[in-house]
Amino acid sequence: MVGAYSIPFLISQNNENATMFFSYILLINFGIIFISFKRMWKVMSQMAMFITWALFITWLVQRYEDGHFSSGLGFMLAFYLLFTIGAVGYHFSRQTKLSMFDVEMIVVNNLALYLGSLFIVGDGTINNALTNITGVFCLLACVMAFLSSRFLPGEQLLKRILIIQGLCYLVLYVAMQWEGITVTLLWLLLSIVLFAWGMYMKQSWLRMGSIILVSLTLLKLITVDSINFSTVEKIICYVSIGALLLIVSFLYQKFKEKLFGD
Repeated sequence: MVGAYSIPFLISQNNENATMFFSYILLINFGIIFISFKRMWKVMSQMAMFITWALFITWLVQRYEDGHFSSGLGFMLAFYLLFTIGAVGYHFSRQTKLSMFDVEMIVVNNLALYLGSLFIVGDGTINNALTNITGVFCLLACVMAFLSSRFLPGEQLLKRILIIQGLCYLVLYVAMQWEGITVTLLWLLLSIVLFAWGMYMKQSWLRMGSIILVSLTLLKLITVDSINFSTVEKIICYVSIGALLLIVSFLYQKFKEKLFGD
């Protein structure tokens, strides 16, 4: 398997034909996914995914140019769809439960697609394109979570991880779209909504995510936002934080079993 991926490097003689190279990689991946599907060699498909995305993202970082947009986008989507099929195809064909390998493939595949999109569409810099890409991936993760609950109702772990991915993209989107105290307030609002959602759905992992986001928000408020505050504003800020922490501590002690016992 490693030899199959190394052949282009051994015979290329510094020929930088990316289209030919990734066409060969795509053909190899078709064969590996087919064999792993027939033989249940899931480790092979996972190794193929890691090697392929490592090669592709390395090429994006070192060699990608504007003239490669169409071919780069085409290969990126082809790799993503192929490895997604490799992760869930066996489940649909034989009605088996997704393994941890399958869930890992889906998560890593999504992250690799996001990183690739940053270079192909957003040119790797923080700009409006990068913000829009992050927003699109937030929606994509939410759609995938909905589809997993609709067509894979027994795969709770997959649904949770996709929701977490979507929330992470949303937090990043807010940080890219706005600045300063606005980001802090929106993060705080998101944490409140997340906590209420967790209480309504009786899901402790949502409430834990809310607490983590509140902690991140408070850390940003203290280390970043307060730099631009006046002395009076700093006093109000720190007193408010102290009061909020006391309230959180009280609620934790009073409702600890209810919060984390689900």
